[in-house]
Amino acid sequence: MFRMDQYELVRTAHRVYGENISELSRMTGHSRNTIKKAIRGEPWGYKEREHQPFPVLEPYLQIIDTWIEGDKEQPKKQRHTARRVYNRLVEEHDYRGCECLQILLHKVGGQIKCIQ
Repeated sequence: MFRMDQYELVRTAHRVYGENISELSRMTGHSRNTIKKAIRGEPWGYKEREHQPFPVLEPYLQIIDTWIEGDKEQPKKQRHTARRVYNRLVEEHDYRGCECLQILLHKVGGQIKCIQ
């Protein structure tokens, strides 16, 4: 993985000190293509998806949204937990998705996110 300090080293060494790409590749242990990308300033790494698909949960998202919106008027102790949302989906809507307790449904800024 290309760390930020290596990124700065490569860019400075190439632009200021005139090091060539092959030498920088040997010095950092990265391929010449990676060094070229760093010199050009291309972004690297991963980016977050704009829309996370939930193939099994998708038909039930509006139902969950209405429950969570209704919970805003309820006292804090009476609101839905992820476990209760799952149990209601199974009982009332014949949901056949995952029950994994490590996956929590969170309402964040109008979106439901699965966090492990």
